[in-house]
Amino acid sequence: MKNGSWLLLSLTVLLHFTAAQLQEGDQEVLGKICQTWSDLPPSWVPKDIPNACQWEGITCSPTNTSVVDINLVGISGPLFEGLGNLTALEGFQCRFCNFKQTPIPSSFANLTNLAVLSAPAGNITGPLLDLSGLENLAVLDLGHNTLSGQFPMWVFGMKNLTYLLLQEADLTGTFADGLSFVNGDELVQ
Repeated sequence: MKNGSWLLLSLTVLLHFTAAQLQEGDQEVLGKICQTWSDLPPSWVPKDIPNACQWEGITCSPTNTSVVDINLVGISGPLFEGLGNLTALEGFQCRFCNFKQTPIPSSFANLTNLAVLSAPAGNITGPLLDLSGLENLAVLDLGHNTLSGQFPMWVFGMKNLTYLLLQEADLTGTFADGLSFVNGDELVQ
C-alpha cells in the first residue's frame, strides 16, 4: 500500500471512532437523568447527550457507543426503571446521593454486566431487589439506606461477590446456624 493510501485509511478509521456516538437507548436514559436528577456535574449538558462520554462521572465503552460506568457524587433525584436499559453498565456508584426514598428499580436485575453497585447512604428504601442473576456482581454496598424485609439469602450464592456492605440498612432475618441479623449492625443468637 502506498503511503498516501495508508494515511487516508488511517484518517478514515480515526474519524469513524471519534464520530461514534452513544447508542440511542443510552442517550434516552441519560436524557431522563438530566430531566429528573439535580446537582449533576457542570459537564452534563442535555443538548450534548450524543457526546456524553466526555461528561464527568460517565465512562463509556472503547468505541464510545455505550455507558459502562456511572460514578457520581452528591446528586439528587429518584431511581427509575430506565436505568436498567443501560445494558453494558458495569458500575453504578453514587456517593452522598439522595435517591428520594425510591427503591432499586426491578430493571437493575437485567444489568447482567454489573460488577459494582454502590450507593451507600443514598436514601434508598424498600425491599432489596433479588440480584442473584447478576453473576458478575463483585461489590454490593447499600449500607446506611432504609431497606426493608429479610436479609437477602441469595448473597451467599453469589460466587463473584467479594465485598458486601449492608450495615445499618434495616434488614432482619436469621442465617448461619441460628445467628440472627438485627437492624444491620449486630449478630445475636
